[in-house]
Amino acid sequence: LLGQDSKGNQDHEDISIGTPYGLHHKGSREKLTNTKLYFDMVRVLLDLGYRVYLTDIFKVWVCNPEKRYAGSNLPKEDKTSFLEILEREIAAVNPVKVITWGNASWHAIRNTNISPTLSFPHPSGAANGAWKKLLGQSPTNENKLRYFKKGVQQSLM
Repeated sequence: LLGQDSKGNQDHEDISIGTPYGLHHKGSREKLTNTKLYFDMVRVLLDLGYRVYLTDIFKVWVCNPEKRYAGSNLPKEDKTSFLEILEREIAAVNPVKVITWGNASWHAIRNTNISPTLSFPHPSGAANGAWKKLLGQSPTNENKLRYFKKGVQQSLM
């Protein structure tokens, strides 16, 4: 699964190491509305017999300290470097399938050697407009999960 994770909820400049979408944290998997949905989507793949590798297109969150939760546009050379790292990462993992979450991840890899098998809107609430258009109904987490499961089952099986 390839996405663009948002910044962690941190008020310091130290580097934090963790997993994409905070899935290493039990509360993120079981209680937090958005990240619970992410793990429910991961579970769909696990239940189908796949092992799942999650990663981000960019390996760090870059922002203006005055606007911590608004990402800064990376210079082209930095984006290129991150995408070269991502290509090597994906080659090393050698996945059977690549699923993108969100336009940012799909657009980032379209000119690389990484070929997505499936593309979905990002599971977050920020992508609800895309989900509503795709679903033709309210983008509840249950509806997103149902659509994801159906799409995965039809495309990967």
